[in-house]
Amino acid sequence: MDRLQAMRMFRAVVQARSFSAAADELGTTHSTASRQIKELEVALRVQLLNRNTRGFTLTSAGTEYYQTCVEVLDRIADVEHSLSQKQDHADISGKLRLSLPLVVGELELADWLPTFAQRYPQIELDLQCTDRTVDMVAEGIDAALRISAALPDSSLVARKLAESPMVLVASPAYLAQHGPVVNAEQLQAQRLIVYSTDRKPVSWQLYGGAAPDSRIATQRGLRTDTITSAYAAARAGLGVAAFTLHTVQSALASGQLVRVLPDVHLGTLNYFAIYPATRFLPPTVRAFLDYMAQHYRKALP
Repeated sequence: MDRLQAMRMFRAVVQARSFSAAADELGTTHSTASRQIKELEVALRVQLLNRNTRGFTLTSAGTEYYQTCVEVLDRIADVEHSLSQKQDHADISGKLRLSLPLVVGELELADWLPTFAQRYPQIELDLQCTDRTVDMVAEGIDAALRISAALPDSSLVARKLAESPMVLVASPAYLAQHGPVVNAEQLQAQRLIVYSTDRKPVSWQLYGGAAPDSRIATQRGLRTDTITSAYAAARAGLGVAAFTLHTVQSALASGQLVRVLPDVHLGTLNYFAIYPATRFLPPTVRAFLDYMAQHYRKALP
């Protein structure tokens, strides 16, 4: 079995929602398409499709494998395109509409945008900075960044860029006034800055260090519905807050914030780039995805 050809067939079947249409697209027959998918399932030892008289649906394994196929095949296409075209960065042009979380748009933009703009001077950026769920297709979004433990199943392609632990921080002024925090019990007594988008009670699950598997209630302190306001409050000395390490790296390096319980974390969040599934990525989107993957590889420990 030609694994790459089988992956191309699987992607085509899922995108076309039809074996016959996928076979026509790849210049083969319905029976060949069906056989390639069955051979792929045997090789992987998982069922990718639930077949019925009306067609098929993706299994959970099929959804995961489909996203992997799209990413792998697009990367191969990227390399082939780069080798064949030898296109200079300055030649890539066009409008690129991006959706960014507020924390990226307001706190992290200066870390990557100037270099990206210098490298791709002909790309016209249109940034939408919001934490709401956007309909990428309906709103004409070319690509988006998301920070989450996991992403919900969807027809969008997700490319994991990096992962970053959630760490506890406070301003030097706050710690000077309230004293050092050396264990979970002392943390519970602090004023805590909590990010939450609803009214439900929030608790912090701590891992490692001096607080293995401890849970901290967060009723005492400040509650806000945006990460950026929590960041401003932490820098202003209003309490202890939790952020991804990447969000606060610059503030830690400059001394504006310091780690609290530095051996402790609140789990890990992933940085994803998502974009609509397509057979050929526009050069502008491909440039952005590759650049951000490189940026986070360098930026995150």
